[in-house]
Amino acid sequence: MGRAGRWVLGTVALAAVVLALRAPIVQDALAHVASAAHDAGPAGLVVFVLIYALATVAALPVSLLTVGAGVAWGPVVGLAVVWPGAVAGATLAFVLGRTVLRTRVAPWVADHPRLARLDDRLAARGGWVVFLLRLSPVVPFNALNYALGLTRIGLGTYALATAVGILPGTAMYVYLGAIGHASGDTRTPAQQALFWAGLAATVAVTVVVTRLARAALDPEADGVAPP
Repeated sequence: MGRAGRWVLGTVALAAVVLALRAPIVQDALAHVASAAHDAGPAGLVVFVLIYALATVAALPVSLLTVGAGVAWGPVVGLAVVWPGAVAGATLAFVLGRTVLRTRVAPWVADHPRLARLDDRLAARGGWVVFLLRLSPVVPFNALNYALGLTRIGLGTYALATAVGILPGTAMYVYLGAIGHASGDTRTPAQQALFWAGLAATVAVTVVVTRLARAALDPEADGVAPP
């Protein structure tokens, strides 16, 4: 399939997700936890961050919570509560993978030679490689949290690179939730159009940085130093 065909399929898939989010039953399921936290006021923000972090450690599908945060709080506040929860959860999983869960994570990493080959690069340029891995879905988010705990990368470098690298994808999922909510509220046509334009821009940026990261990771995995 050519590049144009992939873009068409991607656009259709994105439209299907947005339409699905408009279904009341889907919105209720996705936004239940976030809406309860939203109704709890400022304290609910803290509780949601904690829940998100624990869900990340438990390797649950946190994308549902991410979309739910967009539904409940909108794109700005939604990102503000999801992002720290994701970083905290990823960091805690990293520490657990390096310590008490090391013996359980090690066999899984051994079955993925690509991660083993990246260890030397992580020791020398850890922040760069983790940043690229977070931008490109080479390894699932939850699995990568634990797997990187077995490498030689420092905790601070890992946390900073993760915090920056997950921003584009997290923003896109939060915006998807906000768009689904905006489609059913009383916003004016101009406000609706602005939301859709924002989603398009967010998706475009995410696609571009993901492709750049994936292209950079291939030579990195084969032993070629990054720029």
